[in-house]
Amino acid sequence: MKFIILAVATIAIFTDMTLATEPVAETTIHRAEKIKLNPDITEHHMVGGWTEQLVTSPTIIEYAKKATKTFNLESNDRFYYSFIAVTSAKSKIVSGSLHNIQFRVGETNVMKNKVSFQNVNCTQLKPIVNGKQQLVFIKVWTKPWESNFEKITITGFKQI
Repeated sequence: MKFIILAVATIAIFTDMTLATEPVAETTIHRAEKIKLNPDITEHHMVGGWTEQLVTSPTIIEYAKKATKTFNLESNDRFYYSFIAVTSAKSKIVSGSLHNIQFRVGETNVMKNKVSFQNVNCTQLKPIVNGKQQLVFIKVWTKPWESNFEKITITGFKQI
């Protein structure tokens, strides 16, 4: 009985070895070649990437004007600032839209200690000639499907 089991085991091992020596399907591995990508596609039309926006877009200008009010409220300057122009704008799709905007503001002749923020009409302020100017950087996150969801954050500014 032991001999039969040993013989069957030997045949099974031998059969398994002969199967292992049969040719395996041939596989060819190709090395990926480096290709030069079109920068217009990769930078401007990439899904999830930043897309340049018109600096004259009414929506972009409106965001900058709203941020100017926040800038006036938060700045420690003696004078209020007035919106001048958007210098750069780009956006991308996230959970909603994220806008990255840079714009210029100019110093006005309206002093903060003379007119309270509640009483100043920021849209009527005019920058003075040769006054200080600041470049303001903001991010605006909107979710159109949620009513009135608009988060404007001033991320930085510098005097120019």
